[in-house]
Amino acid sequence: MASLHIEKIVCGPYEANAWLVWREDREDALLIDPGDDPMRCLQAVKKSGRKLTDIACTHGHFDHVIGAYHIRSLTGARIAIHSADAYMLRDGKAALCTEETGLDHFVPCDPDILLDELPGGVYAPCGLPLRVLHTPGHTPGGVCLYLPEQNLLFSGDTIFEYGFGRTDFEHGSLPDMKESLRMLFQLPGETQILPGHGGVGVMRTYQQRGGRA
Repeated sequence: MASLHIEKIVCGPYEANAWLVWREDREDALLIDPGDDPMRCLQAVKKSGRKLTDIACTHGHFDHVIGAYHIRSLTGARIAIHSADAYMLRDGKAALCTEETGLDHFVPCDPDILLDELPGGVYAPCGLPLRVLHTPGHTPGGVCLYLPEQNLLFSGDTIFEYGFGRTDFEHGSLPDMKESLRMLFQLPGETQILPGHGGVGVMRTYQQRGGRA
């Protein structure tokens, strides 16, 4: 694969990471987890010189999806999410958005692509063959997007540089999270973790601790 460009865009008061990804040999780009700063995301797209064609949401919480509608309305990009979290795109309160956290600018929308319905479990926008790993626990439809050739894992709120996502929200599940983490711990140790909050980690950190998050 041609050289890959990845830009982290920190969005909103919860400092959620949006990830802008594109290949050097293509004119299109993917945005992962469009958080609460759509203009900053769009500025990054403009600076890249690429056309945004796809938006992927690793899960449905508002700090990762609230920019999706606004960005799609301006770019025509397709929104993708797992079907188990799609209802959160339609309901700000289900997405944990409140009056204090921006419910007034949450605009309901429907996804264009359901990540769990793709042939072979591969999501391939912009020439990026991302494997969709269903990782429930933080939310029922949480996913990680994995590029095995590059050892890159866009992990949303499943796993961070240190630790893992909360399971005490509505529909969260600690048993499901444990199973999701066991699966992720089987990835190569050099796999870079590009999470929904905070800095980049590496899977080996967890494997050296015996797979304990």
